[in-house]
Amino acid sequence: MGDQEPAQFGSLEEELEFWKEQAVRNQQIAAEAQEELQEFQQMSRDYEVELESELKQYEARNRELLSSNNHLRLELENYKVNEFRVQSLQEFEFKTAGFRLAPGLSPGLASGLSPGQFTGLASGLSPGQFTGLSSGPAPGLSS
Repeated sequence: MGDQEPAQFGSLEEELEFWKEQAVRNQQIAAEAQEELQEFQQMSRDYEVELESELKQYEARNRELLSSNNHLRLELENYKVNEFRVQSLQEFEFKTAGFRLAPGLSPGLASGLSPGQFTGLASGLSPGQFTGLSSGPAPGLSS
């Protein structure tokens, strides 16, 4: 192969011996290459099995994380909806709070007050200054 042929041989036996040695050397090289190829193929199969196993584990973990993520998104959305409902209810209760301002009370006076401030303000008013939504007197006020 890569060896150069000698230009001359002293006898036919020398040439025959040379070519036999070349054949044996080439067979050894071929056998070593075949062995390396088989080792490489076996290592490749083993590595493929290992990678497939890892891939299955990562895919399972990914499915778990996606499921958890979806669950948390739904939980967050439910929280937002519930928070919005609570906030809307609080705003509605504050705005209606069982009271309507009487015509003599300035609407600007009650704007910007928190429910606690509004209750404190309302408790200092006489029953004639506001009209309740219920048939009885407003909570915290006596006639």
